[in-house]
Amino acid sequence: RKARSSKQVDLVAGTDTWELVFGSGPTVLSDATSTQHARLYRYDLEAGGFVTGYGPSILLLDDPNSFVGSPRAVDWNLDYQDDAFFFGLASGTAGNMDGALKWFNQSLLSVSTLIDTAAPVIPAPMTAVDGYGERWVYFATGKMLSSTDRADTSQQAIYGVKEPAWSLLPPAAVDPADLLDSADVHVFDNGDVTQSDGSRLRIDSDWIDTFDDLGIKMASMPGWRLELTANGTDPSERVLNAGARVADLVLFTSHEPASATSCDAGDAYLRVMHYQTGTAAPFAPLGTDSSVTHNSGELALDAYHLGPGIASSPVIHSGAGGDGVTVITQQSTGTVSGTGVGLAPVGQVRQSWIELDPQDVFYE
Repeated sequence: RKARSSKQVDLVAGTDTWELVFGSGPTVLSDATSTQHARLYRYDLEAGGFVTGYGPSILLLDDPNSFVGSPRAVDWNLDYQDDAFFFGLASGTAGNMDGALKWFNQSLLSVSTLIDTAAPVIPAPMTAVDGYGERWVYFATGKMLSSTDRADTSQQAIYGVKEPAWSLLPPAAVDPADLLDSADVHVFDNGDVTQSDGSRLRIDSDWIDTFDDLGIKMASMPGWRLELTANGTDPSERVLNAGARVADLVLFTSHEPASATSCDAGDAYLRVMHYQTGTAAPFAPLGTDSSVTHNSGELALDAYHLGPGIASSPVIHSGAGGDGVTVITQQSTGTVSGTGVGLAPVGQVRQSWIELDPQDVFYE
């Protein structure tokens, strides 16, 4: 069965070949799991056939009881030819799901694991290059494809991971233990940071007192991981749809189901994080909590309750003027919401120019 996984059309690097990339889906529809190894397919749209080694009879991925999430192709150097594509994997059995984010490198012609997530990755990842030239991949875990998924209490998370450097061989997978634990960092609107318990933040041997300090530290770290709400008893918060990016922010909607015995629709949230740290941003795009302060700064918020149900992927609307955007979402209840999200203040810059003829310039 291949219908579950979304597809991606990409232009293969070094050629003029257009390919359709997709993967195998669940084989057990009652609990949306798979009894086979996941398969990755590449279909040459011009030749009208599968690329050698990527057809229906090929067991390409060495992951039993697994299926493929939605892929995302990326052209890192903007030369109109895709360099790689990323896709999630969901594996395991109902109530005991595992997962990873996989990476196909067009230059190496190989599939490797970017990171093991210990939870299913199904929505398409996002990619971005920051101002330092770092290549980022943003994605999240969670599953809600069958009635059995509702009661899942396992830990889910949102990730921001840098693409590792590589040469002739695929790099080793990123170790989750090396990522910043973003949920343990509090950011305040005066630029201060602390641990979530209010104590001074320390990462490795470095003391981190400001958001600028944290940004400097992140330059030497492979990325971040934001754990979502989970207590091991109630259904855990999870991400079910692809995210969005705007300016310095990464946005995802999440869903926290009600208990399995409840008729409640559960709750939807908007998660807004700084792209580099996975924490709230010091300019407080969702406002502040005045009950939590540090050196007169108020705690910047990174989550907003959208209401009951499951929310769609966030859609960014930028109107004329103002220092923010409106994030449009629709809940499964039918409600359409518009949430204001602030952006970092931008200094005044020159908006236009005109070239003058030297003969028209008069000097006193």
